[in-house]
Amino acid sequence: MSYFHDPLIPGDRLPAGAVTAGNTVRLRLRADLPCPADNAGVTLKLTRRFRSESEEFILACAEARADALFFELDGGVLGRPGVYFYDFCVSEGEETSVIPGDRITVTEPGLDVPEWFQDTVIYQIFPDRFAVGADAGANFKPGSFVYASLSDPPMYIKDSGGEIIRWEFYGGNLEGIRNELDYIQGLGARTIYLNPIFESASNHRYDTGDYEHVDGVLGGDAAFDRLSADMDARGMRLILDGVFSHTGRHSRYFQAALAGKLPYRDWYSFREDGSYQCWWDVLDLPCVNELDPSYLDYTVRGKDSIVRSWLSRGASGWRLDVADELPDAYLEELRKAAIETKRDAVIFGEVWEDGTDKVSYGVHRSYYTAPELHSQTNYPFRKRLEAFFAGGMSASLLARAFALDALHYPAANYYALVNMTGSHDVARLYSVLLETAGCDAGAARGLMRAYSLIQFCFPGVPLIYYGDEICMEGGTDPDNRRFFDRGALSSADVGTAGAMHDWFAGLAELRASDPALRTGAVSFRGVNDDIFAFMRIARGADTAPDAVLRPYELTACASGHGYLCAVDRRGCGSESILSALELPPEFGYNIIRQADGYGVLLKF
Repeated sequence: MSYFHDPLIPGDRLPAGAVTAGNTVRLRLRADLPCPADNAGVTLKLTRRFRSESEEFILACAEARADALFFELDGGVLGRPGVYFYDFCVSEGEETSVIPGDRITVTEPGLDVPEWFQDTVIYQIFPDRFAVGADAGANFKPGSFVYASLSDPPMYIKDSGGEIIRWEFYGGNLEGIRNELDYIQGLGARTIYLNPIFESASNHRYDTGDYEHVDGVLGGDAAFDRLSADMDARGMRLILDGVFSHTGRHSRYFQAALAGKLPYRDWYSFREDGSYQCWWDVLDLPCVNELDPSYLDYTVRGKDSIVRSWLSRGASGWRLDVADELPDAYLEELRKAAIETKRDAVIFGEVWEDGTDKVSYGVHRSYYTAPELHSQTNYPFRKRLEAFFAGGMSASLLARAFALDALHYPAANYYALVNMTGSHDVARLYSVLLETAGCDAGAARGLMRAYSLIQFCFPGVPLIYYGDEICMEGGTDPDNRRFFDRGALSSADVGTAGAMHDWFAGLAELRASDPALRTGAVSFRGVNDDIFAFMRIARGADTAPDAVLRPYELTACASGHGYLCAVDRRGCGSESILSALELPPEFGYNIIRQADGYGVLLKF
């Protein structure tokens, strides 16, 4: 006899997704032959993981039917938050086989996400590299290397040992960003996420020197106030980059610690030989002891803490650098302080993996099972699409991976995941796709349109890394931090940067116009190895959420409200995609977007 379980099969897990503590989940183990009357040899092994805690449960079958066994995980079992991993164990004589299960995310109640965040589009800006504004308060530091031209390629100036000995700047500043708010709004972005802006020695500013002031190179505190006021008047939001796992070596805090001053000495971990713990052995970035009471008070808990003061001054949230380096207790305190200061503040973390199953330093992180993060950088979204476009992942595997995300993340967090074109830490998307396309620029632009079509129709929050909307090129750091090529927008002809900009703006406008693309139900399908499709269905529509898995059963919604996005990585054309979908004649739709033969968006 063989047994089967798949959480993506309707009925194998009810409810299928994450639940709050105290709820009941029912699991089904299907059999290919009639189940024996004596099923004592079939049990469910359940393991709960929460931070450093781990506990196991063994459950017997609760109900047997002719073709399946059922297991009941009641509120007594799922009474505490955590991630519950389960497998089925089948014992026959002395042999025991394991039927793989899955995991269930169990959260504390009341862990919601501010509505505005799920509805927004984010534009990420590396402040030194976007726009130069006339600001008498913006001045370079002594010893800075300043590029002669904004078109110069970025570089690092290092000594023979690989240490950076001089920091280089283009002169981008906050006034420049303020001058470009029309451009950013015209792109459809309502939120700006800024890479670090506080006083630092470097151009990236992840080596914070003083959390209390904006770097003078960017125009200082006055420039922040002007930018914040203008954005607020436009109904825009500003998210700051919080670097709280380490400071800069030249910071006022670390220099005070070197001098033996308290409480700063306790913020860092010094060894007997005078060396100190630093982030990934980078001497410029000494690690802090985040749970030191005085550091907690200064950055988070105090009434005038860094987190609170910048929210009060105009920010709407924080993106947390290297969130996996921050203890769960610190994240809880940070979110609590943020929400107390600004009720709709958002906290999202830099997380490179599935945040519901993240283990760092031996600790199973509780980002979403406890009140820590609202969201995270969804790097798996980009990695999977890159692999799919390059032929390294089939459409069916892609659909399954995305569908499991929808089960593993709590719904509020799933619809708030930050789906990026790129970031300052990865190669430019267009450059990656250009390589995938064998240096065929037309094909690369088609893939870029297909990627963004998925991105803006997908559950989650689209993030555009500055310049990706005009197909800026760039390898890894520092090449992915070139200065924004404003001049490339001069033409809107097909195939140009301006045309791609208009494509992004049109997608953002479409997403903003219809809640179905922001909060609608979703289902995924691998049509064949090369064509990936998913459907968004407005809440309350009559069509079943998994209808796209069985396209021949599709009928028009009573509300006529939904979308089907399909992408062909080969670029074989819209007609080829539609033919592969095998939509029934009665399924009425309009084609509202076409991605140069690489994708279509249907509205029904």
